[in-house]
Amino acid sequence: MRITAQAIPLFLLILTVPACLVHQFNFFEVLFILLSLAGIRTILVFHKLAQRAKDKRIILESLTVSHYVEKIRWCLDYLNVPYEEEENSGILGLLLLGRTVPALKVPGSATSIGNSPEILRYLYGEHCCDNKKADFLRPTPESLALEKKFDKLGFDYRAFAYYVIFSSPIVDTWEKEVWGLYQPGVPEWQKTILKMGSPLFRKLVTMKLNITEENGMKRWKEARKMIEEVDELLSDGRKTLMNTPEPTYLDFHFCSMASILLFPPEYGGRILDAKTYPPNETSMPQKMKEEKDFLLSTRSGKFIMDIYANYRFRKI
Repeated sequence: MRITAQAIPLFLLILTVPACLVHQFNFFEVLFILLSLAGIRTILVFHKLAQRAKDKRIILESLTVSHYVEKIRWCLDYLNVPYEEEENSGILGLLLLGRTVPALKVPGSATSIGNSPEILRYLYGEHCCDNKKADFLRPTPESLALEKKFDKLGFDYRAFAYYVIFSSPIVDTWEKEVWGLYQPGVPEWQKTILKMGSPLFRKLVTMKLNITEENGMKRWKEARKMIEEVDELLSDGRKTLMNTPEPTYLDFHFCSMASILLFPPEYGGRILDAKTYPPNETSMPQKMKEEKDFLLSTRSGKFIMDIYANYRFRKI
């Protein structure tokens, strides 16, 4: 979400509203304005598409603290795939684009891939001829089944975390931190909107994601069931979820989904500012502390912290 030249006609269109209060345009003047703005917009859009076709960069459009973004960011880092990250305030991704997931801009085209599973399939297609990278990314019926369950785990923990944070007296501070107020890569215009509209955004997120005590606790119980299932999977002493010699994308996926409650110090690689993440544990809401302590007592929690410590900064 960057302000580019393609947005200029839209801003001019908005400005015509107050202009109409000063000058009464006739029908032909209004028609001329609309056609002119539409023409300028079309030219600028096609120019952007032409430039994008020449752009060979992989660009990850990210949200600030997002377990789905972390999943893709970690895989790209581990695969040693060169990419640039465009950071955005997390809340604006939901409100302006209608999504809470990352997007990957494909090099040499105007294509963007949203949703982390589709991004992983794209990466597998791009690197399937490299044995090591293919082994890491290769989907199997078993891994795909677990992948869906882990995505639901992320959904469940997100709802629970929002409920706990929104019920906390420090909500105003926390939400601005995790939504990107202190991130150098987040555009200043987004930070300004975040400062001004944080309470309103909170209400919109509450409605959009159904953040209530009933739903928050329901999601928490569902997340606990998934943790128990993974604990059972790890009970035979395996070091990776698929019992492979080296981790696969599924290990990073699971770890990323629960990281928003465990707060491993390696989270995010090196892109997150210290003011953004991890949060100050002394001010952490009690329910989040309890869930973190619970996770650390499980095989799953120990597995997550171990994978983060050993693989977050490693490359394949």
